Amino acid sequence: MIQTNKIIFIALIISMSVISACGEKQESTHCDVFAAQMFKALADLNSIETGLKLYQLRNESYPSSLQDLVPSILQSIGDDPWGNAYQYQLGSNGKFILFSTGHNLANEDLTSTKRVTAETDVATIIQEAKSKNLCK
Repeated sequence: MIQTNKIIFIALIISMSVISACGEKQESTHCDVFAAQMFKALADLNSIETGLKLYQLRNESYPSSLQDLVPSILQSIGDDPWGNAYQYQLGSNGKFILFSTGHNLANEDLTSTKRVTAETDVATIIQEAKSKNLCK
């Protein structure tokens, strides 16, 4: 079983350092919440992606759904921090697409840059927060 606690702990530590980049320290600002949600989604996506790759190694193909990972590889797959299910699609090329629709529910377009994927980086998170005036 893959333990997500360590990943979440690391993401929270990183988010604490990002919070100071968003603006002055204040108790429970919108930027704090936004950054924490984004890092939680990133940690979840990385954990699920690792589970998918492990499944592929064991079975020589990716699963048809994320629930195929439970409980043999992952203990559970919860919703993203905004209360929506993580999105998984198996492509015809043998690769998969895994993402969260994020705070803006960006799932209408497979090439959407607004989705949260395992490749979303800290700079993108801060840029998004500033563009939405979440960091003042």
